[in-house]
Amino acid sequence: MKHLRLVLLILLFVVSISILCLRYTKISKANMQLHSIKFNHEVKTQKKKGRVWRELKLGDSITSFKFWGGVRIDVNNNVYCWDYDYKLSKFSPTGELLVKIGEGKGKGPGEFTLPMDMDIDKSGRVWIYDAGLGLIQIFDRNGRLYKLLRIQSMASKLRVLDGGRFVILKAVPFDCFFELYDTNGVLIRKFGCDLIDQQSRFPIAFTGDIEVYNGNLFLTFHYFGFLICYDVYNFNLKYVIETLDKNVFPRVFTFGKGREGGMKIAEDSDIASFDVRVFDGKILIRSGSGLKRRETVMDFYSAQDGEYLFSYRIQKHGFIYRDFFYEIRDTIIVKWRFYDGGQFKNK
Repeated sequence: MKHLRLVLLILLFVVSISILCLRYTKISKANMQLHSIKFNHEVKTQKKKGRVWRELKLGDSITSFKFWGGVRIDVNNNVYCWDYDYKLSKFSPTGELLVKIGEGKGKGPGEFTLPMDMDIDKSGRVWIYDAGLGLIQIFDRNGRLYKLLRIQSMASKLRVLDGGRFVILKAVPFDCFFELYDTNGVLIRKFGCDLIDQQSRFPIAFTGDIEVYNGNLFLTFHYFGFLICYDVYNFNLKYVIETLDKNVFPRVFTFGKGREGGMKIAEDSDIASFDVRVFDGKILIRSGSGLKRRETVMDFYSAQDGEYLFSYRIQKHGFIYRDFFYEIRDTIIVKWRFYDGGQFKNK
């Protein structure tokens, strides 16, 4: 049920931008299976060809948080997640509600209609991108509205860099995947342009997740098994490497004509990854490979070069961040201590 909700959220976002895609894209076939994609850059392969399973053991549960969707953890291990009232709750590491951010559902200052992503800067300010309003709303650490920024393109992901600059992953990356802005929302540059041959023809297929760590920007795709790393200081592409889900490709089809038509991903398409997190020199990708078995598969890669390290799997839905496993249930998040039980043999 929990994995299904994640899939539905991904599909909901994909459908919401499908009409935009058809206005700029022409496809000769109404239903196409993508069997490969071509990068305009060297693509590294993994040295390890299969998963190396390590045992994930849960210890004591620490606390729980009320949850509706969207989870983010800051450098102090405070937990941010959305509640049903369209307000963002900030919890301490021990589960104490510290502040509610925002004024609820609406179109006024501090209100939200379709909050898409959030990030927390080093000052504790919370940045929230609302796709329905086309705005980034910034709140101080006490939950007060600090600034409003309007950006040029529709975003799917937002990450704040040092010095107040921020980068977005475009929702429809016809030309470029990323846009970099200054502290006042002025576009500085685009990058990740013409990286993939099919990028302009099938932009809806390249939705994904991003994370920033130690001056690097990491990109993964929901429907393709690749990991991409950029230097966020000079915007050089450092590496493109296959993940263990390299053989996952989506089926794309079009519907309708003109402004009434659009492009979408077939609902039965396999998912390569749900999201990416980076900490302690490691990249954690939540793979879609465990979806049919209703288990969470977490693959770890080196942040330095993208090489695969090891994997965990567990019959709970959630993710690891530093020393804790955050189990996502229907209405709450449960925080567990965990420890590594060592590598499995003969598996």
